[in-house]
Amino acid sequence: AIIPYTYEHTNFRDIQPGDTVNLEFDIIGKYIARYAKLYAGRGGE
Repeated sequence: AIIPYTYEHTNFRDIQPGDTVNLEFDIIGKYIARYAKLYAGRGGE
């Protein structure tokens, strides 16, 4: 979901279905790395 402030103050309101967008995955990567570390610590069970 897009925060209303972000929607109003960026070009999100101009994006149409099918438009190309750039997504930053830094936060998602951190979550994946943390999960992988926790999973490995359990012996991969």
